[in-house]
Amino acid sequence: MESALRKIRRAMKCDREAARALLVISSKMEGIYSELEPYFRDYIEPFCKNCPTPCCVNRHGFPDFEDLIFLNACGRNLNEFDFACADTDMCQYLGSNGCRLARCARSYRCTWYFCDEVLDRFESEHSASFMKFDELMHKLASERAKLIKKFESLWSHLA
Repeated sequence: MESALRKIRRAMKCDREAARALLVISSKMEGIYSELEPYFRDYIEPFCKNCPTPCCVNRHGFPDFEDLIFLNACGRNLNEFDFACADTDMCQYLGSNGCRLARCARSYRCTWYFCDEVLDRFESEHSASFMKFDELMHKLASERAKLIKKFESLWSHLA
C-alpha cells in the first residue's frame, strides 16, 4: 500500500494542474458525503447499532487504490490500518458508538455496503428519503468515476 501511495503522490506532484482538477472533484465528493450524512445518521446507523451481527468487517474497511487517490486529492491523512488482520474480523475502526472515522475518510466500499435488511427497511419505511439518498449515492459514484478517470489520464501521461 505504501508503494501505491508513493506513486499517487508522485503523479500528483508532477502535474499541478491535474492535481487541482482532482482537488475540485474530491471537494465535490466531500460535499456529497456531507449531504449523505443525515441519511446515514437518521435511517441507517440506528438500525446497524442494534444489529447483533454487524457487517462492519475489515474487508469493507480496507482502502483500495481509488480510495487512496481520493484521500490524497482532498488532502486527508490515510488512517493507519493493520492489513495483517483477518478481513472477516470486525473493522478496526468500529467503536461502541459506530465508526470512529468521518464518512469521507472511510473506504468507498464501506460507504456503499449495506445488508439487504437495512436497505429494504429504509426504502419501505422512508421511501421519499430513500429516493434522495439513492440519488446522492449515485451522484457520489459519478464523481468518483470522474476522479478515477482524471487520475488515470494523469497516470498515463507519466508512464
